[in-house]
Amino acid sequence: MSDALAGHLAWTNRFLLEWLGRFPQDRRLERIDGRANCATWQAGHIAGNRRAIAQQIDCKLGEPTWLPLFRPGSSGDPTEDWPDLSAIVEDLQATADRLRERLESAGPEFMDAEVPHVLSDGRVSRAENVVFLLYHEGFHAGQIEQARRLLEG
Repeated sequence: MSDALAGHLAWTNRFLLEWLGRFPQDRRLERIDGRANCATWQAGHIAGNRRAIAQQIDCKLGEPTWLPLFRPGSSGDPTEDWPDLSAIVEDLQATADRLRERLESAGPEFMDAEVPHVLSDGRVSRAENVVFLLYHEGFHAGQIEQARRLLEG
C-alpha cells in the first residue's frame, strides 16, 4: 500500500510540476473569472496539503513563512506578499521527495492504524487519509492545468 501511495504522489507531482512549468508566467496570478483562485494560489495550497500528508505519516517538514497565505479560507488575493512561484515549486519538489521516502519506509501496521479522519468525524486508516489528501492534491493540480487552458483560449 505504501509503495502505491508513494507512486501516486510521484505521478501527481510530475504532472503538477509539468503543468506549472508551462503556465504562462505573466498569467500565474490571474483569476479566470475574477473570483477563482489563480495558479500560484493553487500551488501554494498544494504545498499546505503536503504538510497535512506529512502530519499523517510522521514526516517532519519545515513550514515556509508564506504557507498561511494559501490555507483553506485564505483570501487568494495576489496583492498580498506572495512568494515567487519558483519558491513554491522548489518546496513542492523537496516535499514530494521527503514524503515519497517516508511512504516507502512506512510499514503496513503503521499505515493500517486507525486515526481520526482529516476532514470529518470518524476514524479511518492512516492510508485512507493519505489517499484522500492525494486526491485533494490531484484536484488542485488539475485546476492549474484547466486554468491554463482557459486562459490560453
